Amino acid sequence: MKKIVKKTHPIKITFAVVLFFLVLISSFFTFKAKTADIKGMETSLRLNTSVYDKDNKYAGALLNRKGRYVNLDQISPNIVNAVINTEDRTFYKNPGFSVTGTARAVLGYVVHFGHDSSGGGSTISQQLVKNMFLTQKKTIGRKAEELFYSVQLNKVEPKKKILEMYLNHAYFGYGVWGVENASLRYFGVHASQVSVAQGAAICAMLANPGLYNPISYPDYAIKRRNVILNSMKANKVINESDYNQAVNEKSNITNNYTPITTYNFPSYFDAVIEEAKRDYKISEDDLLNDGYVIYTNLNQSMQRKMENYYSSESILPWAGNTQAQSASVAVNVKTGGVEALIGNANDQNHLFLELNRATQMYRQAGSTLKPISVYAPALTKGYKPDSMLQDKLVSYNGYKPKNYNNSYAGSVTMNDALTNSLNAPAVWLLNEIGLNTGVNSLNKFGFTVKENQKDLGLALGDLNVTPLQIAQAYQIIANNGLKHKTHLINRIETSNGKELRNFNDFSKPVISPKVVKELTPMLKNVFNNGTATEAKPSNFEVAGKTGSTQTKEGQGTATRDQWVVGYTPDICLTTWVGYDNPNDERVLNNSNYANWTFKNILESIYSDTPQTSFSDNSFPKERKKKDFIQSNIDLYNKGLDNLKNGVSSFYRSVIDFFK
Repeated sequence: MKKIVKKTHPIKITFAVVLFFLVLISSFFTFKAKTADIKGMETSLRLNTSVYDKDNKYAGALLNRKGRYVNLDQISPNIVNAVINTEDRTFYKNPGFSVTGTARAVLGYVVHFGHDSSGGGSTISQQLVKNMFLTQKKTIGRKAEELFYSVQLNKVEPKKKILEMYLNHAYFGYGVWGVENASLRYFGVHASQVSVAQGAAICAMLANPGLYNPISYPDYAIKRRNVILNSMKANKVINESDYNQAVNEKSNITNNYTPITTYNFPSYFDAVIEEAKRDYKISEDDLLNDGYVIYTNLNQSMQRKMENYYSSESILPWAGNTQAQSASVAVNVKTGGVEALIGNANDQNHLFLELNRATQMYRQAGSTLKPISVYAPALTKGYKPDSMLQDKLVSYNGYKPKNYNNSYAGSVTMNDALTNSLNAPAVWLLNEIGLNTGVNSLNKFGFTVKENQKDLGLALGDLNVTPLQIAQAYQIIANNGLKHKTHLINRIETSNGKELRNFNDFSKPVISPKVVKELTPMLKNVFNNGTATEAKPSNFEVAGKTGSTQTKEGQGTATRDQWVVGYTPDICLTTWVGYDNPNDERVLNNSNYANWTFKNILESIYSDTPQTSFSDNSFPKERKKKDFIQSNIDLYNKGLDNLKNGVSSFYRSVIDFFK
């Protein structure tokens, strides 16, 4: 007897496959929506990301896209009614999305072959989650995310709270966020005091704050306002009398809005944001909106003194309509913590996240690299400060380094060569110890040297660096040869106090204390008798180096870049001066701009340091291997504890999700 095999209908197979993928996609978006921090939206809107200094004192907050948060009972019904009537009439009844609106948006997407369409369909809930969690891209995937997030929002928050958050997070043009700020900016009253006409005008800006702004385009703003008022009358939200009074009300602009300024230290805070993005993998949007607490190495007194010095326009030269720029960074020698930083000499005219010359600008280092690429490795190889070096005009396969004054003594001591920043002896010595020796030293100090940059010009600083990198290198010398990574951030916590991550630094020996003990007196001579005498502070000693990059021949002593780096046993300061885009006219015709800037800043901030003086006791004895290993073991164990806490936290979140 033959076995009868039933055929499966192709339509049923297709239906089953489609159903399977729909369930799969639905599960994926449901998971994303449930794991998003939707319950924390209100906290995020109310709180700014705060910055604390090295003493755990409040220093300010990061710029954000938030207005003054007010409760719903502090917002006039005239705003609420206009918004619900215009943006989402089924707001109090829908589950977070409109079936007809969503269908219309999907149909428009299909008809336009995935391109932008005017289908719309976003409810108030959808607009809120889109602005808080999602991108502005108009794709079917983003629309699906928006829908699931919106449904989840309506499960965990009451309607009144959703509306409250929406009105506090909306943008109204002119840098104004939230209905409270909008009411003050355009009509000079609080959100609780606006009239029917003003409420409709505020609602109008939700659709297009640029076009329907009563300041920029008053005619368009009034037309859109009146359309909203007419709709409110038709839907019996307002009566005939209120309508007639509102449409005839003149739009008188009164500005009583005062922006809250919490971005107190622009250059430093910019650098904090960049470091958090780079090293802590937190997006800029999350940093500005999620109410993090960031603990830093900022020394507020030191930072203010730097800013005060740079606030004077007379300290830097002009070339036509262009003024020279400058950057300075002060690093704690013992920890590597950045205590003060200026990346723009005109910080009073700061633009958010503009070029930070202290951390992001790469310029040729000049002679500041001589101790790193030549003299430190030479001392390591057995040379001494009184070792004699050749000082002659010599060609190295066509490369002929010249001393700045074209004067050559035949031979000089290493101490004299470094003190007077002579070029010929530095290149000769690098050639003697080996180019690779110099390159390896630069690498150990934190500089990257590409293959095509490996030549004897490294002896004279033929390498582009940032001021922060120079400060890092000299921090090592100042700290008895131990490297601590330069950093602004010590730790970051969430708004509820949960630690995300702290800074773990494994100290690393780069040069020996013996080399430091020989190198530092030579670097003190640079300030006492050499090229940095104009930068020498009045009442205390400093060790370090100057550097400059020359213009083309025929421009005399004019320079493109001027550097001074110096350290005490407590603080390391690097200063750079130059034009952003140097040319034949934009050059520095006086050699002392960086010297004067460095001196004035260091003298002013010195009182904010322990004021440890150089002495024989300044140079600690050779590091005990046991102590060095133990300190790093302690840091390793601390890192393990942080990892354990992170895994435990993740485990608890997974368990909570499936409860």
